Amino acid sequence: MQLDEEIIFKVNNRNSTLNYDEDWDAWITVTVENSQPKGKIELNKKVNLRQDVDMSLIKDIDFTKISFELIAKENIINYTDGTIIYKAGQSIEKYNLTPEGTLTISDLWMGRYILKEISTIDGAVLDETQYDIECTQKDTVTKEYTVKTNIENNTTEIEISKTDITGKQEIEGANLTLFDENGEIIDTWVSTNKPHRIEGLKVGQKYILKEEKAPDSFVKANSIEFIVENTANIQKVVMIDKMLGVKKTDFTTGEEIEGANLTITDEDGNVVDNWISKKEVHYVTGLEENKTYTLTEVTCPYRI
Repeated sequence: MQLDEEIIFKVNNRNSTLNYDEDWDAWITVTVENSQPKGKIELNKKVNLRQDVDMSLIKDIDFTKISFELIAKENIINYTDGTIIYKAGQSIEKYNLTPEGTLTISDLWMGRYILKEISTIDGAVLDETQYDIECTQKDTVTKEYTVKTNIENNTTEIEISKTDITGKQEIEGANLTLFDENGEIIDTWVSTNKPHRIEGLKVGQKYILKEEKAPDSFVKANSIEFIVENTANIQKVVMIDKMLGVKKTDFTTGEEIEGANLTITDEDGNVVDNWISKKEVHYVTGLEENKTYTLTEVTCPYRI
């Protein structure tokens, strides 16, 4: 570094620090220290909350749970004596953000570093980018070089669709519940003609989607388990409701018969559905996937 001010010294025979060589010529030692420039990192963090979700699990953002690690990208050298302060790939330190979402790292030696996020808040996507930080001396005057960086986190978003067998048409009226892996209820809702969106489910956690009650004429689907991935993209979960249609026909002509009293019972003999046949298909209500049922004709219509 360039000196901040001139160094003034005197040489005379009254100087107590005088030294003499073998020819009795006087000399003194003047020590001049040059400081090395240092680097500083100033980081600002932001978490982007979504605006178009039905439910958000992120209420308050605790920035202190977000942490970073600083790593030497190359050998960091003390140019005063050439010693290696940090070897390439060496972890220097780990830092947590302030409650305001900032981080300042000072007194860095000149060189190249890597700054990477190692933890974030629940419901946010961990930023896996490795940020290159370069502290380079550009003149002999500047004592501190500041590198500023702004880093944003996105949240997770799960889109849950309740559809018919085509997987395309949204079904209205299904009572749905989302549980975490401990059986705690995360959200409950009734399906509409649009997918249900939830923000802030934890990355790497397992969740269970359960249909409590299927809409009329649809079969209640099996529960679905899924794990939230570390991505800012919308993650889609589709639960399909099947339909079971029953029609009463003439054995010889195949013609649909009206007036037959039909009943479906479950394995315990409980009546699930009961109806009188018409000249149209009847879609059974109250069925569940992977269960056994019995179809019984209670009365047959009189035909001449």
